[in-house]
Order: sequence, then C-alpha cells, then structure tokens
Amino acid sequence: MNQPFWDWHTRYKFRHFLRTSFCLVPISAILAAMAAAPVIRHIDEQTRWQLIEASEDAARAVVGTLPSALLSLIVFSLGILLLAVQMLSSQFSPRVIARFFENKTIKWILGIFVFSHTYSIFALGRIEERIPVLPVLLSLFLNLACLAVFLYLIQVVGRGFRAIKILTPIAADPKQVILKMYPHPYSVSSEKDEKEKVELGTPDRIVQSQIKSGVFVAFCYFFVR
Repeated sequence: MNQPFWDWHTRYKFRHFLRTSFCLVPISAILAAMAAAPVIRHIDEQTRWQLIEASEDAARAVVGTLPSALLSLIVFSLGILLLAVQMLSSQFSPRVIARFFENKTIKWILGIFVFSHTYSIFALGRIEERIPVLPVLLSLFLNLACLAVFLYLIQVVGRGFRAIKILTPIAADPKQVILKMYPHPYSVSSEKDEKEKVELGTPDRIVQSQIKSGVFVAFCYFFVR
C-alpha cells in the first residue's frame, strides 16, 4: 500500500525539524544577507551619500577586519555554549542538549552574527574607486550591534543555565505527556468500572503489518458513524 507523501509522519518530522533545527536560522541569515547586499548597494548608488570621508585603502582596511572579527566571535560563542551544555548534560541530564538546540534566543543571536559576517564580506568586495558609504556604515553598525548582542548572550546564558531554569522545563515535559494520556484523575469508582467491563476474548483474526519498522511516537483515533 502506497502511503501519501505528505502524511502524518512526514508532517511530524517536518515540524520537529523546524522546532529543533539549530542551523535553520543561520542559513536563513546567510540568504537574507545575500539578498540585502545588492539592495543596499543599489540604494547607495542612487543616493550617493557622503556621510564619511575616507580613502579606499582606509575603508578596505576597516571593513576587512570585520569578517575575521565576527567569525572569531561566532566560534568563541559556540565554543563556550557547547562546553557549557556538555558540562550541564553530564551533571544534570542529557535532555539539556535538546533544550539547547530548541532555544530560540540563542538561534536568533547566532543568526545576527552570521548575517553581519556575511554582509561584511559582500560590503568588502564592492569597495572600488568610489567608497560605498551606506554599505560601509551598515557593516560598522552591525559590528557594534554584534558586540551588544554578545553581552546579552552572556546574560542569557548566566540566567538560563541555572539548575532551576534547566530542570523545571525538563520535568514539565513528562508531566504534560501524562496529563494528555490520562486527563481524568484516578478514583476508586473508575477502577471498579474498569473491572466490570465485559471481556472481549481472544481475537479470531490477526493481520500482519507489511510496512517497515519504526519508532512509535504518537497515535490518533477517530469515530466512524
């Protein structure tokens, strides 16, 4: 039996990828920088702003230091985060790793770093006889913004990686699963009702599944009238 392409399992994997993927936001930031670079360059060519006065070599030297500095900042930030997650997972629970990859704040901060790095490379490659003032100023502004965002990242890590902040959501996940599976509280009368149910006996027919094996993640039910 051929299953449809966009079935429940495919939708589940797609939603799970969007929720847990750590590379989706940085890759989107790279594409956004590639799309924004020609737009900013076109605006600069149309306006011909002269907000700063600098030679071609000076502008190239200033902008040329930004990509390497931002790349070092990205590597340093990820190294610190991965080291902290490794220590926390060994001390508390391996489920900390999944929480780290699902953290939206860290994803967007990394996306800002990657966007600034990619845009600075495009701005550096367009410095010729005429200095593109708007792309150069935007590269400098993004570099300063990355410094402020890095300080905010330290604050997020310092507050979010405390034991109470880590263990509380981890403990809440199985609680939500239990509440969904057993929404009604236990009572003695409900237990008696279960015992008084009619036994259906053994099945008279067994249908073997022909699909490939997998992991059971959820089930759904429906009523047919």
